[in-house]
Amino acid sequence: MLIITNFTNNGIPATGLSPIINIINAVTKAVIVNDAQMEEIGNGFYKYDFTDYNSVIDYVIQCDGGASLPDNERYSFGTNTFNDVALEVTSQNIKADTSGLIEHRQISGENRERIIELQIQVDDTQGQINSMREEIEGIQGQLGEAQGQITEVEDKVTDINELTLTIVQQILKILKVQEGRWKIENNELIIYEEDGVTVYKKFRLLDQYGKPAMENIVERQPI
Repeated sequence: MLIITNFTNNGIPATGLSPIINIINAVTKAVIVNDAQMEEIGNGFYKYDFTDYNSVIDYVIQCDGGASLPDNERYSFGTNTFNDVALEVTSQNIKADTSGLIEHRQISGENRERIIELQIQVDDTQGQINSMREEIEGIQGQLGEAQGQITEVEDKVTDINELTLTIVQQILKILKVQEGRWKIENNELIIYEEDGVTVYKKFRLLDQYGKPAMENIVERQPI
Protein backbone atom coordinates (compact mmCIF):
# COMPACT_ATOMS: atom_id res chain seq x y z
CA MET A 1 0.00 0.00 0.00
CA LEU A 2 1.46 3.34 -1.06
CA ILE A 3 1.40 6.35 1.25
CA ILE A 4 1.81 9.62 -0.69
CA THR A 5 2.41 13.10 0.71
CA ASN A 6 3.27 16.53 -0.67
CA PHE A 7 5.70 19.15 0.68
CA THR A 8 5.97 22.81 -0.22
CA ASN A 9 8.50 25.51 0.59
CA ASN A 10 6.80 28.89 0.90
CA GLY A 11 3.95 27.54 -1.19
CA ILE A 12 6.20 26.12 -3.94
CA PRO A 13 6.50 22.31 -4.47
CA ALA A 14 9.65 21.22 -2.61
CA THR A 15 11.92 18.81 -4.50
CA GLY A 16 15.19 17.13 -3.54
CA LEU A 17 14.10 16.47 0.06
CA SER A 18 14.82 13.36 2.14
CA PRO A 19 11.60 13.01 4.14
CA ILE A 20 11.11 10.40 6.83
CA ILE A 21 7.88 8.72 7.88
CA ASN A 22 6.58 7.35 11.18
CA ILE A 23 3.54 5.07 11.45
CA ILE A 24 1.86 4.20 14.76
CA ASN A 25 -0.93 1.77 15.64
CA ALA A 26 -3.67 4.14 16.80
CA VAL A 27 -5.11 1.58 19.23
CA THR A 28 -2.05 -0.09 20.78
CA LYS A 29 0.25 2.95 20.29
CA ALA A 30 2.91 0.58 18.95
CA VAL A 31 5.41 2.14 16.53
CA ILE A 32 5.12 0.21 13.26
CA VAL A 33 7.49 2.30 11.12
CA ASN A 34 10.18 4.49 12.69
CA ASP A 35 11.98 7.21 10.69
CA ALA A 36 11.81 5.31 7.40
CA GLN A 37 13.07 7.05 4.27
CA MET A 38 10.47 8.18 1.72
CA GLU A 39 11.05 8.12 -2.06
CA GLU A 40 10.65 11.20 -4.23
CA ILE A 41 8.04 11.01 -6.99
CA GLY A 42 8.42 14.52 -8.40
CA ASN A 43 6.82 17.97 -8.24
CA GLY A 44 6.91 17.96 -4.44
CA PHE A 45 5.33 14.49 -4.01
CA TYR A 46 6.95 11.67 -2.02
CA LYS A 47 5.86 8.10 -1.38
CA TYR A 48 6.42 5.19 0.98
CA ASP A 49 5.47 1.56 0.28
CA PHE A 50 3.83 0.35 3.50
CA THR A 51 4.24 -3.41 2.88
CA ASP A 52 3.01 -4.39 6.37
CA TYR A 53 -0.29 -2.57 5.95
CA ASN A 54 -3.31 -4.31 7.51
CA SER A 55 -6.72 -2.92 6.54
CA VAL A 56 -8.28 -3.85 9.91
CA ILE A 57 -5.78 -1.72 11.87
CA ASP A 58 -6.18 2.03 12.37
CA TYR A 59 -2.93 3.92 11.84
CA VAL A 60 -1.75 7.47 12.46
CA ILE A 61 0.98 8.69 10.14
CA GLN A 62 3.50 11.53 10.35
CA CYS A 63 5.81 12.69 7.55
CA ASP A 64 8.75 15.00 8.24
CA GLY A 65 10.09 16.96 5.25
CA GLY A 66 13.23 18.04 7.11
CA ALA A 67 14.71 21.12 8.75
CA SER A 68 15.18 22.92 5.41
CA LEU A 69 11.41 23.60 5.29
CA PRO A 70 9.59 26.31 7.27
CA ASP A 71 8.08 25.00 10.48
CA ASN A 72 4.53 25.43 9.19
CA GLU A 73 5.26 23.31 6.08
CA ARG A 74 7.63 20.72 7.50
CA TYR A 75 5.17 18.11 8.75
CA SER A 76 2.11 16.38 7.30
CA PHE A 77 -0.17 14.01 9.16
CA GLY A 78 -2.70 11.42 8.10
CA THR A 79 -4.75 8.37 8.95
CA ASN A 80 -6.09 5.37 7.06
CA THR A 81 -9.64 6.05 8.34
CA PHE A 82 -12.03 6.37 5.38
CA ASN A 83 -14.77 8.97 5.06
CA ASP A 84 -17.88 9.29 2.88
CA VAL A 85 -15.93 9.33 -0.40
CA ALA A 86 -13.74 6.38 0.64
CA LEU A 87 -10.60 8.53 0.82
CA GLU A 88 -9.50 10.77 3.68
CA VAL A 89 -7.08 13.64 3.20
CA THR A 90 -5.84 15.28 6.40
CA SER A 91 -3.06 17.75 7.06
CA GLN A 92 -1.67 19.61 10.02
CA ASN A 93 -0.50 22.51 7.87
CA ILE A 94 -2.09 23.90 4.69
CA LYS A 95 -0.26 26.72 2.86
CA ALA A 96 -0.62 27.74 -0.81
CA ASP A 97 -0.63 24.32 -2.51
CA THR A 98 -2.33 21.97 -0.04
CA SER A 99 0.22 19.91 1.90
CA GLY A 100 -1.50 16.72 2.97
CA LEU A 101 -1.20 13.00 3.40
CA ILE A 102 -3.45 10.57 1.60
CA GLU A 103 -3.91 6.87 1.90
CA HIS A 104 -5.39 4.49 -0.65
CA ARG A 105 -5.90 0.78 -0.79
CA GLN A 106 -4.40 -1.64 -3.26
CA ILE A 107 -6.56 -2.30 -6.30
CA SER A 108 -6.19 -4.68 -9.18
CA GLY A 109 -6.91 -5.18 -12.86
CA GLU A 110 -7.05 -2.52 -15.54
CA ASN A 111 -7.53 0.33 -13.03
CA ARG A 112 -4.32 -0.56 -11.19
CA GLU A 113 -2.44 -0.82 -14.46
CA ARG A 114 -3.76 2.58 -15.52
CA ILE A 115 -2.59 4.20 -12.29
CA ILE A 116 0.85 2.65 -12.67
CA GLU A 117 0.99 3.87 -16.27
CA LEU A 118 0.13 7.41 -15.18
CA GLN A 119 2.80 7.30 -12.48
CA ILE A 120 5.39 6.23 -15.05
CA GLN A 121 4.34 9.19 -17.19
CA VAL A 122 4.88 11.47 -14.19
CA ASP A 123 8.38 10.06 -13.65
CA ASP A 124 9.23 10.40 -17.34
CA THR A 125 7.96 13.97 -17.45
CA GLN A 126 9.96 14.87 -14.34
CA GLY A 127 13.06 13.46 -16.03
CA GLN A 128 12.41 15.69 -19.02
CA ILE A 129 12.13 18.70 -16.72
CA ASN A 130 15.49 17.93 -15.09
CA SER A 131 17.13 17.56 -18.50
CA MET A 132 15.71 20.87 -19.69
CA ARG A 133 16.99 22.64 -16.57
CA GLU A 134 20.53 21.39 -17.23
CA GLU A 135 20.39 22.77 -20.77
CA ILE A 136 19.18 26.16 -19.52
CA GLU A 137 22.33 26.54 -17.39
CA GLY A 138 24.44 26.62 -20.58
CA ILE A 139 22.06 28.78 -22.62
CA GLN A 140 21.54 31.91 -20.54
CA GLY A 141 20.55 33.93 -23.63
CA GLN A 142 17.48 31.70 -24.11
CA LEU A 143 16.59 31.49 -20.43
CA GLY A 144 13.24 33.27 -20.74
CA GLU A 145 11.92 30.99 -23.47
CA ALA A 146 13.22 27.84 -21.81
CA GLN A 147 11.69 28.83 -18.47
CA GLY A 148 8.33 29.16 -20.19
CA GLN A 149 8.70 25.62 -21.53
CA ILE A 150 9.52 24.30 -18.06
CA THR A 151 6.44 25.95 -16.60
CA GLU A 152 4.27 24.33 -19.27
CA VAL A 153 5.69 20.87 -18.54
CA GLU A 154 5.29 21.34 -14.77
CA ASP A 155 1.64 22.26 -15.34
CA LYS A 156 1.22 18.97 -17.21
CA VAL A 157 2.82 17.08 -14.30
CA THR A 158 0.37 18.75 -11.91
CA ASP A 159 -2.55 17.80 -14.17
CA ILE A 160 -1.37 14.16 -14.26
CA ASN A 161 -1.02 14.07 -10.45
CA GLU A 162 -4.50 15.50 -10.00
CA LEU A 163 -5.92 13.02 -12.50
CA THR A 164 -4.22 10.13 -10.68
CA LEU A 165 -5.70 11.16 -7.33
CA THR A 166 -9.15 11.62 -8.86
CA ILE A 167 -9.02 8.13 -10.40
CA VAL A 168 -7.99 6.60 -7.06
CA GLN A 169 -10.85 8.34 -5.26
CA GLN A 170 -13.47 7.20 -7.77
CA ILE A 171 -12.17 3.61 -7.88
CA LEU A 172 -12.21 3.27 -4.10
CA LYS A 173 -15.76 4.64 -3.93
CA ILE A 174 -16.95 2.24 -6.63
CA LEU A 175 -15.26 -0.75 -4.93
CA LYS A 176 -16.89 0.11 -1.61
CA VAL A 177 -20.35 0.03 -3.20
CA GLN A 178 -19.82 -2.91 -5.58
CA GLU A 179 -17.89 -5.31 -3.33
CA GLY A 180 -19.38 -4.44 0.06
CA ARG A 181 -22.25 -6.08 1.90
CA TRP A 182 -25.81 -4.95 0.96
CA LYS A 183 -29.03 -5.49 2.89
CA ILE A 184 -32.68 -4.58 2.20
CA GLU A 185 -34.99 -4.28 5.19
CA ASN A 186 -37.80 -2.01 6.36
CA ASN A 187 -38.08 -0.41 2.91
CA GLU A 188 -34.40 0.60 3.03
CA LEU A 189 -31.24 -0.41 1.18
CA ILE A 190 -28.23 -0.52 3.51
CA ILE A 191 -24.66 -0.63 2.20
CA TYR A 192 -21.91 -1.56 4.68
CA GLU A 193 -18.21 -0.79 5.06
CA GLU A 194 -15.57 -3.49 4.43
CA ASP A 195 -16.09 -4.92 7.93
CA GLY A 196 -19.68 -5.83 7.02
CA VAL A 197 -20.96 -4.15 10.19
CA THR A 198 -20.41 -0.41 9.90
CA VAL A 199 -23.07 1.32 7.77
CA TYR A 200 -21.63 3.21 4.78
CA LYS A 201 -24.82 4.44 3.06
CA LYS A 202 -28.61 4.13 3.47
CA PHE A 203 -31.28 4.61 0.82
CA ARG A 204 -35.09 4.81 1.18
CA LEU A 205 -36.79 2.53 -1.39
CA LEU A 206 -39.92 3.80 -3.16
CA ASP A 207 -42.48 2.36 -5.57
CA GLN A 208 -44.01 4.06 -8.60
CA TYR A 209 -46.32 6.05 -6.34
CA GLY A 210 -43.47 7.42 -4.26
CA LYS A 211 -44.37 5.27 -1.26
CA PRO A 212 -41.92 3.14 0.79
CA ALA A 213 -41.79 -0.36 -0.68
CA MET A 214 -40.00 -3.70 -0.56
CA GLU A 215 -41.21 -4.79 -4.02
CA ASN A 216 -41.64 -3.12 -7.43
CA ILE A 217 -39.01 -0.57 -6.45
CA VAL A 218 -38.48 2.21 -8.99
CA GLU A 219 -36.53 4.79 -6.98
CA ARG A 220 -34.06 5.10 -4.13
CA GLN A 221 -33.43 8.22 -2.06
CA PRO A 222 -30.35 8.82 0.12
CA ILE A 223 -31.13 8.99 3.82
